[in-house]
Amino acid sequence: GVKGDAWINRLEVYQNKLYAAGYFHTYSGNIDNSLLYTNGTSYFGTAGGVLPSNLLDMQEFKGELYVCGQINFAGFQPVSRIAKWDGNQWYNIGLSIFPGTPFALEVYNGKLIVAGAFDAINGVQASFIASVDFGSSGVGISAHQPNSIFKIYPNPTNTTFTVQAKDLAQLESIHVYNALGQLVLTQKAEIENMIDVSGFSKGLYMVEVRTDKGVAREKLMVE
Repeated sequence: GVKGDAWINRLEVYQNKLYAAGYFHTYSGNIDNSLLYTNGTSYFGTAGGVLPSNLLDMQEFKGELYVCGQINFAGFQPVSRIAKWDGNQWYNIGLSIFPGTPFALEVYNGKLIVAGAFDAINGVQASFIASVDFGSSGVGISAHQPNSIFKIYPNPTNTTFTVQAKDLAQLESIHVYNALGQLVLTQKAEIENMIDVSGFSKGLYMVEVRTDKGVAREKLMVE
């Protein structure tokens, strides 16, 4: 089973394997973070799982496993509360659920239904429930794509990095999270912002920028 201060929220059979999702971490001795599977004999990880905390639901949809919850990373790439697993790797599907958290996933009339406590998906007002249509291919964005709102440089860094607005986006605030999803820095944003990370531990971080056009995220490596 799972170890440490942990619990399971959801079980699902996918690709003839039993997946368990919930709240557990590798630092407590588990095989992965918040999502693992078993073939009935041994437990296996899911390429880093999801972070930082609670995976609330999962649902197979068009041959792939969608998961949702209080997550900012899937396979150590930034996501916004929802991600996709194909049995081998994680995908950012291009959905941003903010503010709030999705609690449940279901398939209905060929669409993925997302429900929970949230106000918008990709900036479109959605009061607690919405349907998502990925088209006939059922394929979302297969990797984290550079956002069109801001850029960060240098990346990787070990001293400072700069957050700079692109085009006409008005930056409002900057938030930096560590790999456990803990907020380690927040500040009001200007057009160009130099941020000191010389005191940060080495590792992967997520830079979240809130703007008048919505929320965008980029991963940052501190060496």
